[in-house]
Amino acid sequence: MSRLARLVRSVPVCLAAVALAGFVEVGRGTAAAATAPSPNSVTSHGAVPALGPAGGLPSSQPVVGVAATPDGGGYWLVASDGGVFAFGDARFSGSMGGVHLSQPVVGMAATPDGGGYWLVASDGGVFAFGDARFSGSMGGVHLNQPVVGMASPDGGGYWLVASDGGVFAFGDARFYGSDAGLGGAPTVAVAGRPEGYWLVHGAAGIQVGLASGASGPAVTALQQRLQGLGYWLGSADGAFGPLTLQAVYAFQKENGLVPTGVVDLATSQALGRAGRPSTTAAGDLIEVDKGRQVLLVIRGGRVLWAFNTSTGMSAAWVTPDGRWAVYRQVDGYDVSPLGVLYRPKYVVGGIAIHGYPSVPPYPASHGCIRVTDAAMDFLWSSGLAPIGEVVWIHG
Repeated sequence: MSRLARLVRSVPVCLAAVALAGFVEVGRGTAAAATAPSPNSVTSHGAVPALGPAGGLPSSQPVVGVAATPDGGGYWLVASDGGVFAFGDARFSGSMGGVHLSQPVVGMAATPDGGGYWLVASDGGVFAFGDARFSGSMGGVHLNQPVVGMASPDGGGYWLVASDGGVFAFGDARFYGSDAGLGGAPTVAVAGRPEGYWLVHGAAGIQVGLASGASGPAVTALQQRLQGLGYWLGSADGAFGPLTLQAVYAFQKENGLVPTGVVDLATSQALGRAGRPSTTAAGDLIEVDKGRQVLLVIRGGRVLWAFNTSTGMSAAWVTPDGRWAVYRQVDGYDVSPLGVLYRPKYVVGGIAIHGYPSVPPYPASHGCIRVTDAAMDFLWSSGLAPIGEVVWIHG
């Protein structure tokens, strides 16, 4: 096996898995492809077999890692929720799919004999399956920056690498040094052999690890990027406060990411390539997508602004689907059967778009459409939700 093959097989990010005389490429098109690849799909090039999935995985979360079997006859894919999908002669040995994770999975590595694999989450948690031996993790340990990948030199241990270049060695994987404290471009991947490892540095972009309470130029850059994509957050003031958190929630949900509110590696990468939110609606209206829990202000068939929202929490508290219209509004607090609503704009019966102190990234209301009080003030002051405005609720 060539050095390139060994290197790429060890990289636990969504790059490539080398085998035989060709390679598989995750979710990326080439001139040889008849059509553009579907999300979470695999295309094959060269002498490797086409194993799929051509039409995309049965997963609501994005693929974040790939590892090939030793003979190149198969591979595993892992999604950010820890779901593992095996193809060809790759043997499924278990996954974290359906298990609550504190932080999303960011990569994987396979044992040399193909009999098992490890998954790693951004908080440094490690999950071992098959003949992969658990040798320790950084789970529960404070990290300066999130873990972005892992590699194993010989199956007897592994390295974890963080976005600041910090390296953590476990089992018989020897520590050879790190790039922590040097600054510069973020680390995005690691690959290794028993005698050492490579750390891969990506392009400078939105800083990984930004979260509530952060401040400074990196937060300003995040806010400006979100605003440029149409995610409302008030002003770009350099402070990661509640409105920036709401915008990150909305961005993550629009881009198929786990809505943690933290700018992890997957979110930072998505911010670098994302376009504005899209819609199938035409004309001027407000769209409430219950499936993604986002509210979109649409003008001329284009999304002008996107907001995190929270709709009906259960079958007993339903936000009704349909094309409605704002028929009544109260410029202040309104006491209703569904609670005290801030500056509500009623769309059907007692269901309203209204401000509320708590707007989590999941359904939590009594049927109304929650946004933050500040977002509600903006909808009033901007005139974007007047009486008669169409409100399309679906999902």
